[in-house]
Amino acid sequence: MIAASLVRVESWTRHLIPAGITLVLFVVELLPWTGHDIIPVPSLMLIAVFYWSVRVPALCPPLFALALGLCADLLEMTPLGSQGCVALMISLLARFKAKRLGQQSFITLWSLFALVMLGQSVFLWIGELVLASTSLPPINLLTRALLTVALFPVVARLLLLPAQKLANEAVLVD
Repeated sequence: MIAASLVRVESWTRHLIPAGITLVLFVVELLPWTGHDIIPVPSLMLIAVFYWSVRVPALCPPLFALALGLCADLLEMTPLGSQGCVALMISLLARFKAKRLGQQSFITLWSLFALVMLGQSVFLWIGELVLASTSLPPINLLTRALLTVALFPVVARLLLLPAQKLANEAVLVD
């Protein structure tokens, strides 16, 4: 009885590792950084959602990505659903190709993430154009995407150890 309970607790703990790390990165992203008005803050949450969806798809469900995106919309005062849709699309895309992407080199993953961030910038820019009904320069969105892509190797390196530990515990099966 106690052993079965411990196994369940251990399983829940393993399932909470990607969510917990992603939440921590999301909170770091929301901190009031100096010069936030001049230079946009990179989206650490999207890096984590992409990484976990590729490396450990069973432990990063799309609904979690959607919920994080909706929280980001509410806390960053962006149009409700914009970042939620982006996070959901990233999660679904990465999960759909997780087996193939998981075998690719880091450079390939980084390049794919750069394309995803470019698509995210275009999507958000079109959303802003529709809602604002004026022509807004996409420079802030592109700067945020470039900063996010530039930080991808650093954040991925930080996520590598927990991902390897989860892989060693045979959690990677979707």
